[in-house]
Amino acid sequence: MINRICSWLVFLFACAIPATPAFSAGADIWPALKQGGHVILIRHGAVDNLSKSSSPDADFEGCEGQYNLTDEGREQVKQLGNVLRKRKIPIGGVLASPMCRTRDSARIAFGAFRAWPLLEPLPESDLDDRQQRIDAISRVIGDHKGRENLVLITHQPNIDALTLEVVDPATIVVVKPDGKGGFKLIRKLSPNEWRMDR
Repeated sequence: MINRICSWLVFLFACAIPATPAFSAGADIWPALKQGGHVILIRHGAVDNLSKSSSPDADFEGCEGQYNLTDEGREQVKQLGNVLRKRKIPIGGVLASPMCRTRDSARIAFGAFRAWPLLEPLPESDLDDRQQRIDAISRVIGDHKGRENLVLITHQPNIDALTLEVVDPATIVVVKPDGKGGFKLIRKLSPNEWRMDR
């Protein structure tokens, strides 16, 4: 048990190295995103455990029992998709956690997407499984290249583990593969920030 805790602490400290922002808080991230080659991590929109999923495949593992998007959450991700399209940000693949709130966020913001089970909320108790999933997601991020940006729509614990950033709903975190299998944090944008000058 002690060894597992030590391994987890080592991982957290290791993650802090590539998470140094490459842009200042006021820097304009949009020209960089227009060039492609980045990965955009997105936390799903605002949720309410009493809301109903509007997804056409809403029977996926019983959306009625999940935290689902509120009207505000649906509007957030709709606006985010519109902002990215208006700014002509090239989007390649869109991967989403199979949870209904993330699938709905992907569908509303981007239309086409693919569900990826590894983007489900990270387990809290099984540290080995948690580490394996973080490693697998990190490899996909680190291997991304090209003139389009990859989008991963997931959950707060996952984004925190990958970037050490705590994010509110509909916040985006932009990371850049370093060409060596790793990546660095570029910029975090809250909804208030990505809505500016849209």
